Parts: sequence; C-alpha cells; structure tokens
Amino acid sequence: MKQTAPANASKGSLSINLFGPGMTALHKIGLAGLWMTLKAMEKEERAKTRVQKAGGSWDCTPSSVSLHWDRTPGAFFKVLFEESFKIDKNGLVWFRALDHSHHSVLLQEAILGSFLQHPDATWKLPETTRDFGTDGEPNVRSYRPLGWYYLQGPKPSEKKKAAASAYELLCDPSQALKSVIPIKGFQLPGGGKRHEAHEETELNDNPHRALCLFYAPVGAIYFQVVRRTSGVRPSCAIVLPEVRNLESYAAGRASFLRHGVQQLQVGGTAEAGLRALTELQAAGVLEDVDAAFCRVISFGTISWAAQQKTRVNLMTVRASSLDALRIYAYCLKVLPVPRLVRPEKGNPFWDVSQVPDLIAQNVSEGRKWWEGFANFVTDQERRDHIFGYVKDRRTKKLIRTYSGEKGGLDKMVENKSVFPEGPERTFVLACQEALRRHMGRKFGRPGRADWGNEFEKVRVSIARCKNLASLRDTITDFWSRGGSLQKGDDSLLKADASWWQEVLLLLDEKNWRKAKDLALLALASYPGSTTEQEPD
Repeated sequence: MKQTAPANASKGSLSINLFGPGMTALHKIGLAGLWMTLKAMEKEERAKTRVQKAGGSWDCTPSSVSLHWDRTPGAFFKVLFEESFKIDKNGLVWFRALDHSHHSVLLQEAILGSFLQHPDATWKLPETTRDFGTDGEPNVRSYRPLGWYYLQGPKPSEKKKAAASAYELLCDPSQALKSVIPIKGFQLPGGGKRHEAHEETELNDNPHRALCLFYAPVGAIYFQVVRRTSGVRPSCAIVLPEVRNLESYAAGRASFLRHGVQQLQVGGTAEAGLRALTELQAAGVLEDVDAAFCRVISFGTISWAAQQKTRVNLMTVRASSLDALRIYAYCLKVLPVPRLVRPEKGNPFWDVSQVPDLIAQNVSEGRKWWEGFANFVTDQERRDHIFGYVKDRRTKKLIRTYSGEKGGLDKMVENKSVFPEGPERTFVLACQEALRRHMGRKFGRPGRADWGNEFEKVRVSIARCKNLASLRDTITDFWSRGGSLQKGDDSLLKADASWWQEVLLLLDEKNWRKAKDLALLALASYPGSTTEQEPD
C-alpha cells in the first residue's frame, strides 16, 4: 500500500527519528550518514553558506535530524546532494562526511560492487592506472574513474542513458516532495521492482525514510574480503552496526578513517562484523558489549550471473561478551597481519589470514574458538594457507610458502587465558607430543628428507576419519607411536588423573567431532618445522 508524505513536509520541514516506525538497520545507518554529512558541512563555511542561500537549515540531535527550508524543497535538496556527494580529481567517489583519501580506491570498489553496481547508476570513464603508494611503497592500481553517479545532482545532459539522480527521485518536476519514493536496487541492494508488468511489485517508501537510504553508503563500514576457498568468494562486505546514538556512532565511524587499507582486509563475512564491533568497542561506542551486534552483507560473483555482484551472504554478528572480543583481538595480534604481495608476474594481491574468520563465527555464536576447525581446513587452498605449505607437483614434496598461520596458532594454544587448562588442552598437547616423538624416532630431526610428507600422512589419516570408530583407531595408533607421552617432567597422560578420564570422553559418540577438530588444531599449531624449506 502506498504511503503519503508526512503532514509537516508541506510546511518546509522534514524530521527523521532514529527510533521511528519502519526504521530498519539500513535506514538507521543512512540517518547516521546524513547526520555526519550535516556536521561536516557545519565545519565547511563555503558548503554551509551555499546550502543556506538555497533556503535550507537543519537541527541535529543524538537521535534525530530535522531539515528546514523557506523556499522550494527542490532547490534545497539539489544543493544538499551536490555538496554531500562529489567526485575527486582522480575520478573517485568522495563523501563530505568521510576523509578517506588513503583508501579511496577500496571505498569505490566496495560501493561499485554493492550500492552502485547497476550500470545505469554511474557514468564510468575509460580505465586508468595510478600509484596510490605511501611512504615510498608503490601501490599501482587500475580502476574506472567516474564522471557521475546517481547520488549527485541531476544527471549530465551528455549521458544518454542513466538512472534518475537522488534529487530527481526525491523531488518531482514541480520542485515539491514526492508523496512516495520508488526504491531502486542502488538504494537498497537486492531491492527493486520484481516484475515490470506489475506496479504492485515495486518497492516504495515515504520521503524521510527514502532520504536515509540515499545516505546509507556514507554511514556504512566497508571491508575487502580475501577468502581462500573454492566456490563463491565474496569480494567486499558492508557492515551495518546497530545505531543507538547518532553522535557516538559518528565518533566510532571516524575511527575507521584513521586506518590504512591493510586494516580493512578480512578473511570472511563474520570477521568483517566482529572487526567492526571490536573497533567500536575500543572507541567506547558500545555501551552494552554483551548485547551489541551488527548485520553484515557480503557481495561476490557467482557463475550463473557473472555480470553483476550478488549478495552471497547475510549474517548477524554479535559481540557475545567482552571475553569474545578479547580472544578475537588476541588472534589478530599473533596471527600474520595482511600484507600486499607483489609477484614477479601478475597483479599485486593481499595475503590475509583465514583463521580469524572461523574464530569470529565461533565466538559470535558462543562456541569455543576452535570448533569446526576440521571442516574449516577441508578446502585445499585454505588448508595450504593455514599450514603454510604447498605440494610440489614434480617432486611431490611439501614446500614452504610465503605465508602460514602456524606460529600464531601455536601462541593461541600456549596462552592459557585463550586456551585454558582442561581436557581439550591436554588432548592437543598429547597429540603434539606424540607427533614430536614419532617424527624424532623416524627422522632424528626436523628438516630431514620426507619430514613434510610424513607429517602430511598423519594429517590425512586424521582428516579422513568419518565416524567415531575410525577416529578412535587413528588417534590410539597415533599416540602409540609416541610411547609414554611425556613432556619434560610432567606426564600428559597420567593413569590416575581425572583429566585423563575427561580426555577419553572426547572420544565418545557425542564429542568425537570436537576431538577431530582438536587433533587437526594440534597439527596446525605444532611449533616444530613441518617442511624441508624454511620461509624467507
């Protein structure tokens, strides 16, 4: 059913409340983007004066935004959009509320892959190349500059085919606010008219909520996703935190602007959400950490629709507790940080740790951070990245790669506040001691020929276990090769210890999958060398 405009719209004002009816997470983020833009205009005298000359003014509170005009609303909104959304000298998207010059390419790629992915929503110029490097480090990127996008003023006359601008969608030709605003896909990704022949399938909204959708790209938080796995790979993620106070959220959003491109690389959708919550918590924005959450939308290319970016995942990520954020923050500290790899051939690419995404999924849902590790390393590309090796096709031997997350996982297992004392920790230490003794007896020392291949045999034997019986046989055979599993003067497997009885409970019908996760975690976090060649 179509909705009418608010009664006060004809009186020269438009009020939007953060907790008004129909305000979804995207609307609230858009209202925060509008709030941030207006506050930025207050600091820019030229822009503020230009809007005032158009007869416009505004009032901002922590929970609402009110716009006023004493002339036609069309003249006011035209200038407002022109001052809010621009294109810089390099042809990149520029929002007045965001000083993002150091990662403007990432922002443009994320927006063009989500809100502005429809070709009619932008006017792209021929591809160009520019060096965005800093501190003497080259970072040459190829990108498509923009000549216009729909959030700006009226479309250029030279553009023969383009969608209506935000100003044209909001105001009719007579310079009055429309009673109903049609919602397009570039306002609400995935939205739009379902059937062209049926008007009732078109999405629409009233002016004050539609105005929020225009500013949603400003308030949203963007991450570039580098996921090492087969199948559909998301390329970018949009994080929509739950906004409860516009002023505090604006302060938290500004903290992301101080980051470089490196801190905006994540390994998956869940990590993007928890990374945002961790940053907002550090900025003091999250009043109640246990109840804090955000919604994350990731976009990627699928095989049957390669011409567009499709929503491949939609998640609600929760902070869960302060301990959950602490565990995630610690994993970021010990695991390899994202780094830009420049191969001799081909384009540069980001090397990003994959384990933090698993940890983010688990702690968000209240599980142990290591649960599901066996399934997580099922994919060969992700497994090779985590273990830090690849198999040479000619010699069939394992070769150490440029990366690997073994060292970070070792530190997480060693830290008793992250991996506390108990049957799970004993199980992992027992597997590592059995591996050390087995390898020591067979090869004498790490680095000897076939050391890596033998390690791979142990890993494969555990990974192939599909039921409790096969896992019991594999683990008991594996432990038997280690003899009396002792590490220094402390026996890991004491016959009279109550912990050992609890360890055996991991090998029952209910918990055997957790035992498989722990066994593979023990191998992935084994502190000794597993390959012939050490990393550079």
